[in-house]
Amino acid sequence: MNTTRDHRADACVAVEDTPINRVETALDEAVDLAHQTMSMVASIAGSVPADSRGGSVDRPDGIIPALADRADDTLSVIKDAKAQLIRLANLLGV
Repeated sequence: MNTTRDHRADACVAVEDTPINRVETALDEAVDLAHQTMSMVASIAGSVPADSRGGSVDRPDGIIPALADRADDTLSVIKDAKAQLIRLANLLGV
């Protein structure tokens, strides 16, 4: 039998598992992976000064435009990590 507590727990899972939340979770994981990659490369090959991109950036109103901006930011971090992996590969001659 489903108790009230179980029902609330099920409702919370359903709310947390929206398509937008799933995309945000994927973006968060991608950024985390990119940062871990850059950190490992820096440990092995030394660090390179990070680009300074200015102060805070205003986010657009609305879920979809804000999500698109987060995707752009995530893509930028992934490209940075990819560049660091290429640098490491060149250093190692692979």
